[in-house]
Amino acid sequence: MIKFTSILFLFPVFVFLLATKIAAITYNPLTLNGTAVGNIEDQSVVYYNISWSEGQAKTINLTLSTCSTFEGSSNLILYASNYSFDNSLALGNYSYSSVDAGLASLSITGYSPMFIAVSSSDSQYSQSYIGGNHDKTSNSAYQTEYELSAGNNFTFTQYNETKFLFAQDTDFQAALLITGNLTTNDTSVIPNYQIYVNPTDSAFDKQIGQLSRSFCAYRGNPSTLNINNADLSMTVRGLGPFAKEQFYLKGLSPNTSYTAYVVKPNIDAYGGTTYPPITFTTNVGTTCQLIYDLEFCSEVAYSVPGNAAAYSALSLASWYNQQAYGYYQNFTYTLDQYPCNATALSIYSLFRNCSDCLQSYRNWLCAAVIPRCADITDNSTFLVYRNNNSRYPLIDEVVRPGPYKEVLPCAHLCYTLASSCPVDLGFSCPRSGFGLEESYGEISNATGVIACNAPGVEFYESVASFLQIPWLSFIILFLIWCLVL
Repeated sequence: MIKFTSILFLFPVFVFLLATKIAAITYNPLTLNGTAVGNIEDQSVVYYNISWSEGQAKTINLTLSTCSTFEGSSNLILYASNYSFDNSLALGNYSYSSVDAGLASLSITGYSPMFIAVSSSDSQYSQSYIGGNHDKTSNSAYQTEYELSAGNNFTFTQYNETKFLFAQDTDFQAALLITGNLTTNDTSVIPNYQIYVNPTDSAFDKQIGQLSRSFCAYRGNPSTLNINNADLSMTVRGLGPFAKEQFYLKGLSPNTSYTAYVVKPNIDAYGGTTYPPITFTTNVGTTCQLIYDLEFCSEVAYSVPGNAAAYSALSLASWYNQQAYGYYQNFTYTLDQYPCNATALSIYSLFRNCSDCLQSYRNWLCAAVIPRCADITDNSTFLVYRNNNSRYPLIDEVVRPGPYKEVLPCAHLCYTLASSCPVDLGFSCPRSGFGLEESYGEISNATGVIACNAPGVEFYESVASFLQIPWLSFIILFLIWCLVL
C-alpha cells in the first residue's frame, strides 16, 4: 500500500516534468517560400514550423546554409518531420541531412504543419536529444550563423557539382577566367555571376573553403579579390555556340597560387547557386603577357611573348592582331584566283571548299604568328626555349620579349590546313621524325595539361574530351592526305 501510494504521489511529478519539457520547446514560424536567418550555439537546437492554408500535401525543399562559424564548432544537422518534435511519434518519423561544406538539403512531402529542427549537437543521432530542452539564445560569441529556407518546388540554395569556371591563362599579374556556356548567345547583357578569389591556403581561402557550398558564406565577401578587381565582359569564344562571361582579374601577385569561386545569386530571393572552385598560378617571370578579345584572332585568349615595360596588354593585343590579319588579307587575294564557286565537276575537292580553306588558314595562322607563351621556369618537356629565335621573327625585332618558352602549335592545325586548301598552294606538313616534333605539338593525355596550342585548346582537358567534338571529317581528310603523299 505504501508503494502504491508513493507511485500515485510521484505520477503528478512525472506529468509536470513532461509538461515542462513540452512547454520548453518554442517553434519559430518559417514562411513557406521564405528564409529565416538565425544563430545557434554548440550543443543546442532551434525549432521551426511551416503552415499553409490549403489542405493538400506539398513538396517542401529545405536548405540549411552555414553562413559563418567558429573554429571547433560542430556541424549543423537539419531535421524535418510531419510530427511535432515534442510528440514521441516524431522520434521515429523524421528525415535529416548533415551540413557538408556549409550546405544541407532535404526534400520532404507532407501536410501542414511541418516541423523542422536545426541542431548543433555532436550527439544528433540520439533520438532522445531532439525534442529536449536544448534551445539556447544567449549572446555567446561562439555561435554559428545560418540561413534556413523552405521552398515549394523551389530550392533556394543549390550546389552544382559540374565544373563551371575555367582559367584560360595567367601572366605575372593577371588571370582570365571564363564561365561555361550560358543558355543564350546574347553577349549584350552581363549576368550577375560573382567571383571570389584568394591566395590558396590563406586565411580567407580556408574560411570560404570549409563553407564553399553555402551561398550565404560569400555574403560577407571575405576575399582578397572579387568582381570589383576584374574587367567583366561576354564572349562566344570556346566550346559551344552560347555566350559565356569572362573575368579579367588584375592586381595579382607573381608566382602565387589562387583559388577562385563563382556563384550566382537568386533574383529577388535569398540564396543562389554555388559551383566547384578552381585553382590557378601566376607566372614567375614578366616576359609573358595575357591578351584576349582580339578582333581578328578572336580565339586567342592566352599569354604571349610580351614586354610589359613597352606594351600594355591592350596595345600588345593590337600589334599581334594586325600582324596576323595582314597575312590573312594577302592570302585571300591568292585564294580568289581559284574557282571557289565552281560546279561540282571543277571544284578542287569533294570534301572541302574555299570557306573551309580560309578558316583552316586562319586557325593555323593565329597559332603560328601569336605563340602561346609559358613561364621561363616551367620545365615541361613539350616546351621550346626561345631567346631571339621566335617562330615569328618580328616578335624579337619589335616586341623584344627576352627569353621565354613556347607551347608549339597543335599538329592537327597543319593537317587540317593541308587537306582543306587547293594542292597548288603548296601547303604540306613535316612528318613524324622528320621535323614534326620541332614545329608542332600534340594534344596531351594528361588532364588539364596544354601541350600544344590551338583555338580553344584550354577547354580540352584530355584527348578523350578533344575527340568528343565532331572531328570525323577531319580524320577522313587526314587519311586521304597521307595516302596522297
